[in-house]
Amino acid sequence: MVTSMGNTWIFTIYPAPHPRDIHDDVVSALLIARNAGYGPRFPTDVMMADGWTTVTSADETTLVSLLTEHGGLVTLWNGSNEDIILSVDVTSGTLSFGALRGLIPEDGAALQLAADLEQIFLRTCERVAAWYGYSTDEWSLESRFRTADEIRVVFARHERFVRAGQRPCLLFWINYFGRAYWTCIDGLALTNVGQIEEAKDGIVIRTDGRPPKVEVLVLDH
Repeated sequence: MVTSMGNTWIFTIYPAPHPRDIHDDVVSALLIARNAGYGPRFPTDVMMADGWTTVTSADETTLVSLLTEHGGLVTLWNGSNEDIILSVDVTSGTLSFGALRGLIPEDGAALQLAADLEQIFLRTCERVAAWYGYSTDEWSLESRFRTADEIRVVFARHERFVRAGQRPCLLFWINYFGRAYWTCIDGLALTNVGQIEEAKDGIVIRTDGRPPKVEVLVLDH
């Protein structure tokens, strides 16, 4: 998860139950973000595990190759100078969009950013036929769990269940279940915990919380 001194929002996508070549998924994510008005500004810096790398070419081919071969984090900007983060983890095979700011009711720009991120997240899930996806934020996790170690333990368990096609341990304010995953769990006891929406090749579950007021639900197993 991307971290910052303030609240950090993250929208994470599992294109498949297990890591795969995510080149096409990264291309799709950048395209959908660009269609929503967000894109890299070249030269652009990519944060990688061993430091920063600068991509000078305005051709996104170099950027895509870097992200899909090594993973990393890149900033995408819109015309109003608002920015979101695209993070690629090649080890886990996941993509994440994020915002390094709080989303408060009085801040119209932040709420528009939240709406943009939600649409980019959902459209990317649909475009890559994602297995699973969710969104949460640091403050919600910190209010629900006592320590960072507890968060890591619960998330590791949650991820094991998700990848195995079993009922998840956690529900967030928005959750995307690909049709294949939804079939595996047969919607087990999830239909009474929030609003269910049909999506292309998937199901979206929203709990009662919406940004900026959200909650994390821990499901019994």
